[in-house]
Amino acid sequence: MNTSVDTSTLIFECIDGKDDHFKIEVGNGQRIMLGCATQEGVTPIRELENGGGCLVLTNNNGLLRLDASGCPLPVKVNGNVVTSANVGITDVLKVGDSIWKAFPAHEAAQAAPTAANAIRDRFNNLIGLEALNEDFKLKDIFSRVFQKHSLVQMEDQLVTGTFNNTPSITEIETNWAKPWLFSRLLLVSVSLALLMV
Repeated sequence: MNTSVDTSTLIFECIDGKDDHFKIEVGNGQRIMLGCATQEGVTPIRELENGGGCLVLTNNNGLLRLDASGCPLPVKVNGNVVTSANVGITDVLKVGDSIWKAFPAHEAAQAAPTAANAIRDRFNNLIGLEALNEDFKLKDIFSRVFQKHSLVQMEDQLVTGTFNNTPSITEIETNWAKPWLFSRLLLVSVSLALLMV
């Protein structure tokens, strides 16, 4: 019985934009063309349905190679405009207004379907949420609540997202947020409410 894990097959997924949640499996050595539905031999994506042109993805032993020379829309990897580039699992690819990521297919296959997972997945689909990753731990999210923070750190938290303080898409953390300030404000609010009652 062969128990080796195929680490070369990749999933290329739109995580935001017209093709949100659209996934394409790219096997080792496989070449896939993305474009509009009228082109023969092309996997259609909504982002390119009106402009024509195409993107070519090639999986070279677990490394995704992108050829955007035939794409009329701007294509960026980590904020830099490219016509051809390698796209790693930590890279963010932007095609027009859509954002794409690549990740190993074996990570998606590791989560064995159970009755609890099926119920959770149906609930997530119903309310429009994505499934939690394997690395999700509730204690990690609240790990900074009782650490000491400066007044400057608190001000940075409060002004993030305002007109003058909005980070670019490539600067945004993809890990779980650690809402230490929100947790403290929630605790103070609940305490004051109980005191007034």
